[in-house]
Parts: sequence; C-alpha cells; structure tokens
Amino acid sequence: MRLRARIVLGACALVACGAICVAAALRYAKTSKGMPHDSNAHVPLDAQIVRVDAVGSEVIHVEDPRDLVDLEWMFPDYRKLPQHGATGNAKSKFEVVIRLKDGSVRRMDVYEQDRRLRWTCGNGDVAVRGSLELFIAALPAGRLVHLLTSRSPTERAAAKRQLESHGDELIGILVRSLNSDSEAQQQEAARRLELIVSPWSRRRFTLYSELPDQQIDRNLVRPVEHSRADEIRVAIIAALQSILANTEAKATVSSRVGAFLVLCRCLGEVGDQSTAGDLAKMLAKERRLRYSMPMTDCLELIYGLPPFEDKKVWHCPVGESQLTLDRWAKEAENRHSEAKRKMLSWHRRYASHDREEQIRAAVLKWEDRLFVPEVSSSSDRQTGMGRKTLSNKLAQQFARPRFDRRKIVQSLTCVEPLVRIGLPVLPVIKQRQSATQDEFEKAVWELIATYLSGHFDEPFVRQEMQGSDVHRAMAQAIIAVSDLPTWNSED
Repeated sequence: MRLRARIVLGACALVACGAICVAAALRYAKTSKGMPHDSNAHVPLDAQIVRVDAVGSEVIHVEDPRDLVDLEWMFPDYRKLPQHGATGNAKSKFEVVIRLKDGSVRRMDVYEQDRRLRWTCGNGDVAVRGSLELFIAALPAGRLVHLLTSRSPTERAAAKRQLESHGDELIGILVRSLNSDSEAQQQEAARRLELIVSPWSRRRFTLYSELPDQQIDRNLVRPVEHSRADEIRVAIIAALQSILANTEAKATVSSRVGAFLVLCRCLGEVGDQSTAGDLAKMLAKERRLRYSMPMTDCLELIYGLPPFEDKKVWHCPVGESQLTLDRWAKEAENRHSEAKRKMLSWHRRYASHDREEQIRAAVLKWEDRLFVPEVSSSSDRQTGMGRKTLSNKLAQQFARPRFDRRKIVQSLTCVEPLVRIGLPVLPVIKQRQSATQDEFEKAVWELIATYLSGHFDEPFVRQEMQGSDVHRAMAQAIIAVSDLPTWNSED
C-alpha cells in the first residue's frame, strides 16, 4: 500500500511539473520573436489626437508620459477591446491613436451624443471619462513648464515671454483641471501650476548649470499676491476636501496620496492667512498620517516656521523583525502626532495676530531650532538640525580649492520657510543678531540676511575672516551669496 501511494504521488508530481513546463512554453511562444515576456510591452509610447470639425482637421501630438497616463484614464480598458476598424460615424469629433511599446496601435473614434463624448473601437461605445477638450487645452501648459525648467537660458527666456503673453489663459485651464475626477490629472495640474506661478519652485526643480557664474535671483517670496492666486487657493482647498472625503477601495489610495502631496505643495506657494485657517480645520479633523503630514508641512511654509518634526530620523529595515518595524512605525506616528499638535497650538495662538507679530514669533522659533547643540544618538541614529550640522554643511564647501556657490545656496534650503517670508523678515533678523553675543549665531543671521538682500556687513565679515576655520567658512559663504562674490578682506 505504501509503495502504491508513493507511485501515485510521484505520478501526480510529474503531471504537475509537466503542466507548468507546458504553460511556460506557451507563454514563451506567444511573446514576439521568442523574446522573454516584457511587462512594459503595453505601455503607451506616444499618441495622436485628430480633431475634426467643419473647417478641417488638426493633429495634436502627445509624448509626455504624464499626459499619456491621463489620456489612457479617459478610455478605460481600451487595450482589451478588439479593433474593428473605423466606424465611419459622421459625427466623430476626434480620432485618438495610441501607439504602444510592443508596436501595436489602438484607435478610438470619439463622437458626441446627448452633449457627452463617447468613444468606440468599432463595436459598442463607452462614455469618455473626464473632459477630452480640457485635456487638449492643458497640453500647452506642459510644454511651457518643460521650457521654464530647461537648462538652456535661451529656452527659459522664450518660455518667460510666452508666460507673459499666455500665462493667465493656461493658469485658468489648469485651475479647471483641478476639478477632475482623476487624481492623476489633479496631480499634474497642481505640479504645473506650482512651476508656472513660482520662480522658486522652478529653481528647485532644475539645477541650473550656470548658476555659480550668475547673480543669485532673489525672487524668494511666495507668490501669494499673484493675480490668479485666489482662484488657485479656492480650487486646491476644494480638491483637498474632495480627496479627504473619498472612501473608495484601497486600490486607489496611492494615487490619492500622490495627488494630495502635490496639491499641498502647490498650496504652500500661494497660501495666505485665510488658507491657513481652512487648512488648520482640515488638519484638526484628520487622523490619517498620510494626509495630515503634508498639511502640517504646508502650514509651516505658509507661516515661515521651522519643521516641528525631525525629518531626518531614518532606520534601515533590512534584516529587522516585524516587531521592530512596527515599533519604528509607531514611533514615527507619535512624532508626527506631536508635531501636528504643536503646529495647531501655534496656529491657535498667532492666527489672530498681525503679520509682523507672526514673523517675530516665527524667527524666535527658528532661533530655538538652529542654535541648539546637535542631537546624536548611536542607538537610534537621530540627527537634529543644530548648529554643528549647519556649520559642517557650509564648511564642507570650502574643503576644495574652489568652492561651489551653488552648493552653498542649496545648503540654505534647510531654512527655506524663513527666507520665503522675504524682506519683511530682515528687521527681525537684525534685531536677533544684535541681541546675541554668540559669534556663530551672528554669522548665521548675517548669512540669511545677505541671502535675502544681497548686501552684507563688511566690518563683521572682515572680523570673521580672521577667526577659526568655521568662522572663515561662514564669512566666505556670506560673500558667496551676496551681490559682490569677488570681494575679499584686503580690499
């Protein structure tokens, strides 16, 4: 009996192995030219949209991967439907042709019925998701952003001229796109809006190769006073509320979180006092970490505050037990909950104060954060943004024969919310600089003030040049971010 059981089990194992081999062979045979299966074979390569009207036809090319994702969303499951050729529908308004990476082509005829666009591959029809007309209208905004963030000065200059002549029209189209049902479209519209209205965001998006040889652009202030800022604020707040109210399946959580992050980042550029109030109400009600974190960051930028949460706490998960990973996740949740509590407390205390008092309170908060000893623990590898960290970042730029001015400017991103307040913060910085007796603190305040204004205190810099390596590094950093980068202490 035992022998017979073993024989039966062996035969079953052979049959199973044979079935697996046959399935693998069939899959291999179905792939083009016998090549291994390519999971990206059905990814769109490019697309053409042919607009047909009474006058004639217009061909619109789509090549940006982000635009292709949005275009695919409008035609659900189009790749699975059989192609039956042209429908010959005389009411066709568009013909959409999408070319996939495997070389295949998908064609859809789009026509209007009962004031709604519908599409077909030749057999049956489906309603078009979203607005195809709005998608087409927003395509020039993507090309404009591409030029605005180009490394070529010529292309950037041409883009700025285009922005002056057509900027308002494109911004209006992108604001309407924020009302889309597609999180991908909302995310891309917010990304383009941020880069169009904010020169600071464009500089951060692109590392200009010629920056070390050019004067620093001191257009640092958030574009709160932009002519279309109020429209953008209203549309983004509505989009954020819509995402928070969305209770769909978890399959769409990642796309909603991605859109939420970019929307909050764009709102941080144009947000004002009213925006801060709306955002604080949403933050107070929100319990999900993935949504409360970007709202906290947005409020910090609007008020010009340092981060209430240490963003540099990081653990390597490799080889760690699930118990340890859960503990780290709980610690991160607790840290953010505390940061959220502090942010809301600060808002409740200063929201009713005038802007001058808010700026003064923000500078005092930065003073507490910048000039504390660096926190270092071998057990949890935590690093604070203390004086040692900041001075080391700057001193490292002068360890080579020719310092990199661009790196010095990048090192100042750690105080981004403060410098984004702009020139109104200068009197408070000078006041705090005069109040301290610590030379390092004086040098940091002078560096930030010089970055804002382009001018520095020459007697102070001469004195710093005679000090230790760290003091000389700070002095050179002050000179580097000024309008006189060739100045030296012997002049």
